[in-house]
Amino acid sequence: MPQPLVTIGIPCYNCAPHLPMLIRSIQAQTYPHWRVIAIDDGSQDGTADFLRSIADSRFQVLIDNENLGLARRLNQIADLAQGDLLARTDADDILLPHRIERQVQAFVEDQRLDVCSSGLYVVDNHNRVRGLRRVPELAQSARDVMLRNGPSHPTVMSTRSWALQNRYRCEYRRGEDLDLWIRTIEVSRIRILPEALHIIREDTQFDGVKYQNTIRDHRQVVRHYLSKNGDVMDMVAVQGRMLVRSWVYQSAVSLGCANWLAGRRNLPLSAADRAAIVSFLDGISAPSAEGEQTFLPVSV
Repeated sequence: MPQPLVTIGIPCYNCAPHLPMLIRSIQAQTYPHWRVIAIDDGSQDGTADFLRSIADSRFQVLIDNENLGLARRLNQIADLAQGDLLARTDADDILLPHRIERQVQAFVEDQRLDVCSSGLYVVDNHNRVRGLRRVPELAQSARDVMLRNGPSHPTVMSTRSWALQNRYRCEYRRGEDLDLWIRTIEVSRIRILPEALHIIREDTQFDGVKYQNTIRDHRQVVRHYLSKNGDVMDMVAVQGRMLVRSWVYQSAVSLGCANWLAGRRNLPLSAADRAAIVSFLDGISAPSAEGEQTFLPVSV
């Protein structure tokens, strides 16, 4: 089996509390041929200091005092990446041990594959397991993406050539992924692995302001593309659905049930799956007998 080099890109902004677990989860990968590019995007907490402390030679760290936003940092990572494959993760996420191995295998099995994503688990900011996120059916058209988005963004691995050819637009700070999938879904070969290989964080306290900002940017993205198509019925259907969704969540916030509504996106786990996730999280967060944390960044 070929062993392609994978670059794992981590754009970082004010994520110091969660970075240690992410770094250890990367160091715990069963696939050995990876390098990391971590870019601090003008953080104001201890993110930059922690990144500087990583002594693992597989990590390339860049510190920037300017906050340029996620899309620009993802483009920068693609420019700097080495190897044929580029994986991404958010800085407060966690990679399960077989994530890189499973996704590399998908590219080896299908030489025409452009993008591979996966299922994911959800934990809160205290590492308590919230559930298994529903894996959406892969969208087949730009309109499908507008209605239900595309592959789960932080789980994505792509070829580096695809990433360079399909750069992020930077106009929409909370809509860069939607814009990317609208542009590429019909011309790219994409596979979604049903297996959950990634963990995202979702706080138990629903952030209504952040959600409304996301909906605002998504509506701008959709309006941009639908206005070019000139299809009035599509404009009404898609924008109407987004407005309804926004109204539902606004109402849920007012009624105090937004946390419950957001949680309905997650499926319950079996006792065995929950125990396995908890065991892994404990292994990358708990101090060892010597008083040092497991998978602590060390020279390699």
